[in-house]
Amino acid sequence: YVDFPDDGIRIIMLNTTDGCYESKFDSPSQISLRQAEWFEKVALNTDMNVLVACHVPLIKEFPGNDSSVVINGELILNAVEGFIKRGGKFTVYMCGHTHLQGNLTDQNGRLHISFIQGGSSAEIVTLKTEERTIITKGLGKAEDRKYTY
Repeated sequence: YVDFPDDGIRIIMLNTTDGCYESKFDSPSQISLRQAEWFEKVALNTDMNVLVACHVPLIKEFPGNDSSVVINGELILNAVEGFIKRGGKFTVYMCGHTHLQGNLTDQNGRLHISFIQGGSSAEIVTLKTEERTIITKGLGKAEDRKYTY
């Protein structure tokens, strides 16, 4: 993770393939138990706004998803719910993998967004914690977006 204390933001980047080395599952997209424990006990030990980023979506319902999903993504989702119950400030899950601009709100009301990738397309993300908004500026084929959380 990396902290931006002046802005009150912690960005946590997860490795969505490290679990494939310790599991009998035939999937390259899973979180190791070691990483999940670190996430819950170390990375979420903050009073800053938390943004979680990873490559593969944590939930299978994601728009444009080709059914590739972190097979044990519930470890991360459940840790975030515990963090929120303890008063933590959660902002958003961000992912790539689908190569599409997409978003959804999960069953717990948490925002998930994905980003377009390829060629000359990209997005610049601005997080405004006081306004509880996420703004993306699209470049190339990417469109501008705005979300509240």
